[in-house]
Order: sequence, then C-alpha cells, then structure tokens
Amino acid sequence: MTTGTAARRGRPGHSLDSLLDVAVAVFNERGYEATSMDELAARLGVTKSAIYHHVPGKVELLRLAVDRALDALFAVTEEPGAATGRAIDRLEHVVRGSIRVLAAELAHARPPARFRASVRSSLVPRCDAPSAVVRLRRMVMCAIPASSYTSPTAT
Repeated sequence: MTTGTAARRGRPGHSLDSLLDVAVAVFNERGYEATSMDELAARLGVTKSAIYHHVPGKVELLRLAVDRALDALFAVTEEPGAATGRAIDRLEHVVRGSIRVLAAELAHARPPARFRASVRSSLVPRCDAPSAVVRLRRMVMCAIPASSYTSPTAT
C-alpha cells in the first residue's frame, strides 16, 4: 500500500491523503453504504483501478480515516503536557488537546451515520487503545480527590 508521502509509481495523480479526504467527504455526505468506488473515482477524476492502487477496498478507506483521527487523539497523551506536572494539569492538557484534535479531524473522527456491523467490527481492534484508556483513567483518578470519588462497584 502507498502512503501519502511515499514515492509512487505510475503517472501523477492523487495521494492516499487526498483520496482519504475525498472518501471521507463522500462518506459523510452520502453515507458509507451508499458510497460506491465508482462514485469516488468520478469525484476524483480517476479510474477505480487508480483507487485500488492505494487501497484494497472501501473498508480500508474507512479504517484509514478512523485511524488518522485516533492516532492524533492518542498522540495527545504522549505530549509533554500530558506526561508531566500535576494530575489535574495533565488531565486538562489531554482534554483540551482532544478537543483540538477532534475539531481539526472532525470529518475523519465521525464515523458515517450508518454502516454495517461487519464494517464496524473491522474498525474496533486497536492494540494501543487499552493503554491509552489506562493512562487516561490513571490521570483522572489522580486528579479527583479520594474523598469525592465513589467506586462504581461500591454500592
């Protein structure tokens, strides 16, 4: 698979990044299921084979778009402001950074309104997601005074 920055073979055309931008716009406009590779090719002014040069299919386009947004969100937790300082300051940094990323990547972060469960399940596995959740939970727990927190299991 070709990335947006890697050298590509063949004639000049669209990069993977520009292909993703158009695919996301069409997915959000028409819905994932209603979008065909023919329509994407027409919007880009290329043949379907030019799209298949970059990705094996529509599911991969959606996965790459969601990954773009998730990678940016996870990167916020790796920034110095999320790793050093008081817990409340780290938490504020992550929340503000997440809002910044979501505003910048809104089209990529919002999955199309309707798409099959089989597509949804192919997007779910993310090896780094659990560690990010654990780090965020730890930051939240450190920021909340112990006296004001009630464990969800304690009733």
